[in-house]
Amino acid sequence: MKEIIATEREEDAVVGDMIVFPKLFGLCLSQLPELTSFYQGNCTLEFHSLQIFVIEKCPKMQTFVGSSTKRPKETSEEGLEGQIDQEGNSSVTIQPFFNEKVVLHALTDLSLQRLDNLKKIWQNELPVDCFNQLNVLTVRECNNLLKVVPSKLLPMLHNLGKLVVRECDLVEEVLEQGEDSSGKLVFPNVHTLELVHLPNLKSFYLGNHTLEWPSLTKVTLENCPKMQAFSSGLLVTPKLHINS
Repeated sequence: MKEIIATEREEDAVVGDMIVFPKLFGLCLSQLPELTSFYQGNCTLEFHSLQIFVIEKCPKMQTFVGSSTKRPKETSEEGLEGQIDQEGNSSVTIQPFFNEKVVLHALTDLSLQRLDNLKKIWQNELPVDCFNQLNVLTVRECNNLLKVVPSKLLPMLHNLGKLVVRECDLVEEVLEQGEDSSGKLVFPNVHTLELVHLPNLKSFYLGNHTLEWPSLTKVTLENCPKMQAFSSGLLVTPKLHINS
């Protein structure tokens, strides 16, 4: 099985059409070795009620909603898809797992585990009402992932309460730097942070922003041998108490 929702015929597909799941509450995709995506068509998928979303042990899955648009491509030495322009030049492109073609209004719990082909979770631009109810994010054993959360999407994740990143071999930075290098970034409701067995993690955030965690009370840092500092900027954690 390579996809869950069958792709429409190219002549029937209209970009901008929507497939709606009004009452689906939970979705679990587990141990599907040939699955590459949930859907590969041109429609947008909208989930009105989906709260619990678990994907695990789907080693070929790189994106939740792909595109049926055919483009010239070649494979680079690293196995990433590259686009070829009219002059014959190629550039490596990475498909995000979530793009503008999936809308999740009510999602509270997202778990991504053992997705060997996952390289990027979020596209930098998403619908404004997407992921703003997310409370728990767990990323585990995704060994091609380099970054977890783009800083540009942080305002959308204002309800995030627990962030867990474990056993991801290539992760270097949890919060990805944006273009703006000044000011502050706020995690208003995160109370629990777990970073465990991340052998290449250099820092939670490599930028110079002030990081504010007004609700943070529990931090677990284990087996992150390359991590020398949590961030390069000021760290504000008024509720976090460290026992010496």
